[in-house]
Amino acid sequence: MATAPEGLDSPATDELRASSRVPPWLPRLLLMIIVYVVGAFLLLQMLARVRDLLFMIVVSLFLSFAIEPAVNFLAQRGWRRGAATGLILFTVILLGIVMVVAMVPLLIGQIQGLVAEVPGWLDTIATQVNERFGTDISVSTAVTEAQDIENALRTYGADVAGNLLGFGAAVVTSLFQLLTILLFTFYFVADGPRVRRSVCSLLSPRRQREV
Repeated sequence: MATAPEGLDSPATDELRASSRVPPWLPRLLLMIIVYVVGAFLLLQMLARVRDLLFMIVVSLFLSFAIEPAVNFLAQRGWRRGAATGLILFTVILLGIVMVVAMVPLLIGQIQGLVAEVPGWLDTIATQVNERFGTDISVSTAVTEAQDIENALRTYGADVAGNLLGFGAAVVTSLFQLLTILLFTFYFVADGPRVRRSVCSLLSPRRQREV
């Protein structure tokens, strides 16, 4: 039986070694996968950290689009854009406060009226159920249990209201977010033309006309 000379590999051995080698493209593929995974993770982390800021910027953009026609109207009549933007924003804030002040008493009145009607509704429902099914449901017992629940809720509400620190922090955070939105809106409207010119300068003339 013929054998391969010493020092020389047989064709089967060469084929086995070639099949056991790592393909040259595999390390590059693994490196690309690692880079993409790490990049996606870092991007998600960055978006999670700036999510609130992005939300405020988007809201500011919508507000700027809404009030810019009024600012342009005043600017065409000799107003400076900064002063016109400040006046329009002040008017919007004032109208919002007036709407809230006007809606709160109406909402409180509706809630009080609804609460006042509840005993009558319970009495009517209990009477109809007793007549139809021959039961003996006591409305007074239900009212007493409801009052017990109300007292428990009041106690819980008093305990929650005692945590003024958390409530104050929430109020401060909300005010800060509102102020940030107003500042972004003021900038987008007051410097809107200059910002658009800066952006359009990076585009071709045909794109500038489209924008």
